[in-house]
Amino acid sequence: MQSIIRINRVRLENIKNVQAGEFTGNQMYDNIAGVLPPQPTSGDESAKRNFKEEFELQLEQYMNDKNLNADILGFYGQNGSGKTAVFESFRILGCLLGREASLPNKSENLILDGQLSCTLSFEFAAVADTKTFLIKYDVELAYGEENMKVISENLFYKENIPGVRYKNLLNYRDKELYRGKKIFFTSKNQKAIASKIIAIHSEKSVVFHKEIQNHLKQILSSEEGKILHLITETFAKNLVVIPNIQHGEFSSKYFMPFSKRIAEYNFNVLRSFVVPLDILDELKKAVELKNIVFRCLIPGAEVVVHELHSESLDDGEPGKRIELLIKKEGRSLPLRAESAGTLKIFAITSALIAFNINPNTCVVIDEFDSGVFEFLLGEILSIFSETGKGQLIFTSHNLRALEVLPVQNIWFTTTNPEKRYIQMKYTSTTNNIRRRYYEAIQLGGMSESVYTETNKSTIKRAFWKVGRSLE
Repeated sequence: MQSIIRINRVRLENIKNVQAGEFTGNQMYDNIAGVLPPQPTSGDESAKRNFKEEFELQLEQYMNDKNLNADILGFYGQNGSGKTAVFESFRILGCLLGREASLPNKSENLILDGQLSCTLSFEFAAVADTKTFLIKYDVELAYGEENMKVISENLFYKENIPGVRYKNLLNYRDKELYRGKKIFFTSKNQKAIASKIIAIHSEKSVVFHKEIQNHLKQILSSEEGKILHLITETFAKNLVVIPNIQHGEFSSKYFMPFSKRIAEYNFNVLRSFVVPLDILDELKKAVELKNIVFRCLIPGAEVVVHELHSESLDDGEPGKRIELLIKKEGRSLPLRAESAGTLKIFAITSALIAFNINPNTCVVIDEFDSGVFEFLLGEILSIFSETGKGQLIFTSHNLRALEVLPVQNIWFTTTNPEKRYIQMKYTSTTNNIRRRYYEAIQLGGMSESVYTETNKSTIKRAFWKVGRSLE
């Protein structure tokens, strides 16, 4: 049967301007046990087989419920109130899981000013081998010489049964790796290997390091191995984190994130670039698949691969220099000539296609609305809330989503740094969420203040003073 894993709960501490904040997924799997059949008490093979068939049937029905497919979370709030901290936490998670070469540079100042470290806690909900699990991963990070570095990590899990306690799978602290309460590496040879890994890879995860995992495979139980596989393979390979794409920067890893061969070259698709001959056909197929959706989002437009000439790669292997063009109304222009909004839509198309068909896909987009026409943004979100299968987490300033998504899909940032994220309560399906949010900004009424007051007269006077000083 298919394994399923999703983000269930996230807690942030001391990252950017968030002293503390917590939010949950809309699709809470900690209630899934109530719709699944009980485990058979006997060891009879027929009973086990019948249970597995019933389990898979009930799970399929649960996943096909129209309200339980897509898990969409939109974050809204005042500038500088903690939206980007959500995005950055998932970018860091991607780095720890090997999606990036290293953790963010310390020049990005991601740790809250005045603090020595930040802490991120991710809770996953998973279904695998006729069991449901809750998996927690906590990590503390500080600044290293150039990049952020891992101070401590803790990975633990439990079967989703009332009364069952969490089991500590791996714990890294004080430059030692623990399994439960015992030091994981005990022999001199193992300690030497561990020390080398920790010294070299302090700017990456120790718990998720491949060499550590190779040792783990020899001693983990089948259930523990499954838990590790769910995080490092099923979730990690389906996580896509897309920043706010600017003109001049359009990496291939956002262009086709699930094609490892294309993404690994990390070329800028807004310029001409050289690709190996053996992936040229794969690139053309990827563009055509994206075009099927792109033509619907931008009517009359499509992207084509224009071959310029043959050219050798840096290693001397034969390649082809190509350029991406956009065809519209009978004219072809370089992709870089298009607007930022069109580039954004083309960039995220592959990730959104995966979100629409794969329940394990987790797409995180910073400023989803950047350059995207308001009505089109609403149409995209409305369609995905009805037909999507995976998780979509985004930040935005455009309030159109408040008119098309259910209230449980929306999180608002607050002015309280110790409680940065809240949801609107006591709202029926007939309430206008957008209007209620404006009322909360102007009059209050939510559990926390959601807007630091700005005064129109003060703003006008500030512009007047600057103007007078420049005369």
